[in-house]
Amino acid sequence: MKQTLIFGVLLYSSLFVRSQDSMSLSLPNLTFSINIYKQLALAAEKENLIFSPYSLQQSLGMTLIGAREQTASQMNFVLGTSTTEYLYQNQSLLRNQLQTQTDSVAWYSANSLWVQEDFPILKSFTDTVLEYYQAPVQKVRFVMPKERKLAAETINHWIAQHTQQQLTHLIKPEQLFENTRLILVNASYFYAGWVSAFKDSQTRTDTFYTVKEKTPTPFMNQTLSVPYYSDDLIQAVFIPYRGRKQSFVVLLPRESSGLSRIEETLDADYISTLLADRQPQQVAIEIPKIKFETASELSKLLQNLGMTEAFATTANFSGITGTTELKIDKVLHGAKIEVNEKGTEMAGATAVVMTRKSAPRNIPFNADHPFLFLVLDETTGTILFMGRLVHCATPQ
Repeated sequence: MKQTLIFGVLLYSSLFVRSQDSMSLSLPNLTFSINIYKQLALAAEKENLIFSPYSLQQSLGMTLIGAREQTASQMNFVLGTSTTEYLYQNQSLLRNQLQTQTDSVAWYSANSLWVQEDFPILKSFTDTVLEYYQAPVQKVRFVMPKERKLAAETINHWIAQHTQQQLTHLIKPEQLFENTRLILVNASYFYAGWVSAFKDSQTRTDTFYTVKEKTPTPFMNQTLSVPYYSDDLIQAVFIPYRGRKQSFVVLLPRESSGLSRIEETLDADYISTLLADRQPQQVAIEIPKIKFETASELSKLLQNLGMTEAFATTANFSGITGTTELKIDKVLHGAKIEVNEKGTEMAGATAVVMTRKSAPRNIPFNADHPFLFLVLDETTGTILFMGRLVHCATPQ
């Protein structure tokens, strides 16, 4: 009988100026973020998109602790790291550093490992997860339908507690099986207010343009001195949150139909250039209020990037159980965003399901057409969230 292992990760975050000492922490994140975004953008076609690269890296990083041989090599390649040890040590340092950068915002993050009570897991695996991801082990049961329902409710309650009730149904009972054995969860919450809040009285309804439609949309407005970048393809503005350690970044194509060209051009070098060359400018900012969420199953996406062995019958996750009985079945990811006059709130969730083998002037910045956005940590250069706004509707 097949046994199933689920790793879940939840991230509520925000975020990007960097120091030379901390830049190495963000290097795996940057390339991974761009690669995942491009795959998701292709799959989502003309839809809004948001995901958390940080959440995905945390989830896959915990899974990687148990991977061996070619399975581990392919996962390291996709995650942009040289060795498994480098990744989890890097992620531990990064998580600790991020926690010190959030003194002016609300930031909570916790990990947990939920285990079928009679399922044997190597102590070396649980010890490593505890040391580098601070995830304690909690016992549940998945064998009977009622047990799976109770396990899902228990885990979702824990997630809700750690995300200020923003994410309450990450795990569905029907995603668990008689042979489910492990669920590894990260739950995090982030809320950040702007350094300079947008005034409600200045929010006005205007038109958001796409190739096929025009949508009445509430736009927030104010003029700020902020980091700004421009080239022939885009304008980019960095709107700081309180404490100025995180920023909301909008990459606005110069042409209303230019998003696809930006997505084709986008790579780690382009983002690095954008960050290095930005300069403070007076910018008349007009951005829409945003509120949406998306969900994706990422198995095919990760296999397209080169992580094929982890999903195959030849997968080797012997670092979890001491045998090669486990493989990844599916990777579920969901995220949500709300941007309003006061600030930004975001959430992300990932579940890796594993089964046994069987210039001194006001620069106009009017984001009235599809654009790409990042939520970045200014100190480490880490992309915590990334997405695009393709169509607008009045936030409810």
